[in-house]
Amino acid sequence: MIMNHLRIWVEAPFDSGEPNISYRFEIHAQNISRCAMGGTISLQPPLWATPGDTMEFETGILEPGAEWEQAFTIRFLYGGRVRLYYWEKEAQMETLGWAVFDVKGAGYYSGDTHAHSSYSDGHSSLEENRASMLDKGHSFLYSTEHNTLDHLNEIQCFSRTREAERFLHAAGWEYTTTCGHALAYFVSAGPYPPEAQGSTPNIDRWQRFVDEMTAAGGWVFLAHPYEAPCYEFGDELLMEIENIAGIEVWNGFNHHALDSPNRRAFSRWDRINARGVFHCLGNAVSDAHTAKKHGNPFIKGYMRDLNIECLREMLKSGRFFGSNGPELYFQMGESQMGDTLYIDEEPKTVKAEILLFDPGGRIEKVVLRKGTKGTIDRRGGENSAKAIAEARPSSAEERRRFETSLELTVSQGEFYRVEAFTEFGAAAFDPSASKQEAGFAFTNPIWIERL
Repeated sequence: MIMNHLRIWVEAPFDSGEPNISYRFEIHAQNISRCAMGGTISLQPPLWATPGDTMEFETGILEPGAEWEQAFTIRFLYGGRVRLYYWEKEAQMETLGWAVFDVKGAGYYSGDTHAHSSYSDGHSSLEENRASMLDKGHSFLYSTEHNTLDHLNEIQCFSRTREAERFLHAAGWEYTTTCGHALAYFVSAGPYPPEAQGSTPNIDRWQRFVDEMTAAGGWVFLAHPYEAPCYEFGDELLMEIENIAGIEVWNGFNHHALDSPNRRAFSRWDRINARGVFHCLGNAVSDAHTAKKHGNPFIKGYMRDLNIECLREMLKSGRFFGSNGPELYFQMGESQMGDTLYIDEEPKTVKAEILLFDPGGRIEKVVLRKGTKGTIDRRGGENSAKAIAEARPSSAEERRRFETSLELTVSQGEFYRVEAFTEFGAAAFDPSASKQEAGFAFTNPIWIERL
């Protein structure tokens, strides 16, 4: 096993800036071994930056305890909270670290929309949860306590502080019943009575809740549909309920995206969209009950600014991906993930483009999936979104930034989404863990409809 002998850190002259300006940073290293030695340091800027390629720095030979530093510049093309990853070359997993920097304005922001604090059954304070999110490079957090808004006053007080200019903290609640849980975002009214659902799943009672929240301007996601039998909705209700925004296909409280409960949620998500009554989005959330878990996994998408209305726009549009590290972007014609692509004839040939970025440089593959309206009955069956194309990187450069495009012949009623796989999730990286979790990301679908 390669043991690191350098302590590495990055410093910036200040902690925030604006797009399209070159900023000067300094990378530092200290020899923490007992012998004179040096090394090569790798540094990876974020996706939307110049330069975007991995930088390498030679420290030269350093005496024990000696320090080295070198300046470099980066220009960020979009707003968002970015992470600069660095590591000793040939010892990435043993030495991986990061620094964060805020870029103001329109750009790509990440965050978590289902998490808990000590106001319900969480084990950390709201302040501790924010600090964890900021360290991970995230910009927004929806604290969703079980059937209570007791945390609202503290979050409103935070919103009046200077720190709120670079972090959006919203108060919500998780509707917690014995026959399913749900998140109703952007609803100012207090929690809905859980006893209104009774003791067994009932489509009429759940539809009434969704309709009332929607009428109040809310946006309902059904939570962890297969997390535990004691509060699952049941397949029949999941297939019958209408006008929800979506479901949590990746709930990270107990399981990775590739574990059985979440794979079942992905499958049910596809079946709902194949039913074709409405467009159902997929969400990725941590459901964290500790500060450490916050932001793993997360969602990320384009926002005009860091405020609650822009977050609402992003969540309602579906123009976001879920991930624990890799960044994934998907477009068909002029339509982005979450959009509807309208065609004037069918079949129609369109160009599909996929961009995958992994700051760790460990991309394994991307998979394009296709589903079709009306291909299954409401009781389900096999996963309706079948893998129709797969691509793998062929060079070290492509293992970090991989772009692929293909011509697709599409017809009305189809939907397409992308999944990506990497060796480890950089945003989920835990230096104290003996094994790192696999990297995964997914997009919301692009639906095909006739003009």
